[in-house]
Amino acid sequence: MNKVQLEILMLAESVTFNSTYSLVLGEKNAGRRFSLVIGKPEAQAIALSLDGLNPNRPLTHDLMQKSFQVFNIDIIEVIITQLKEGVFYSVVVCKKGEVIVEIDSRTSDAIALALRFKCPIYANTKILDEVGTEIEEAEKLTIEQFEEELEEELKEFAENFAKGNEFDVYTNEQLEEMIEEALAEENYEHAAKLRDELNKRES
Repeated sequence: MNKVQLEILMLAESVTFNSTYSLVLGEKNAGRRFSLVIGKPEAQAIALSLDGLNPNRPLTHDLMQKSFQVFNIDIIEVIITQLKEGVFYSVVVCKKGEVIVEIDSRTSDAIALALRFKCPIYANTKILDEVGTEIEEAEKLTIEQFEEELEEELKEFAENFAKGNEFDVYTNEQLEEMIEEALAEENYEHAAKLRDELNKRES
């Protein structure tokens, strides 16, 4: 499989779907890029790593990192291997001694782990051939300006989450919408947390 190295160009709240984020990946030192939609927990995990912040209590990806390290397992790279029916598939390439194993993973989780292990992120060249778009010089400037404007917002978002104030960035109306979505997905634990936050604000 031919592969190209990627870098994270931006992470922004999706304007299409509530409680989701758009992660834009670009070919390193080249002009093609593509985006994928990821969930809020994975966006938080990625944002915290990008800003070099540590939460008071370990998130799932932090726990995985510690567990791997305890057993002397290193992640040497992650690869986005294919795009099938609109879903990106990835593998986490792990090494323990001389043994190398590929573990199937959601792409957002793989990237969150790659940031923690400071390992490269790759994509099958066929994916970029299929969905990658060239970034014009004017568009590069736009992205740089957007990243500057977004940097402070993401830093505040990550800092709030690191302090345990993960809902501070949302309005009451947004919390209500998130509760409805969580209930529809039968994620009752998350819905209860959202309801507790809303009740705390209204009391």
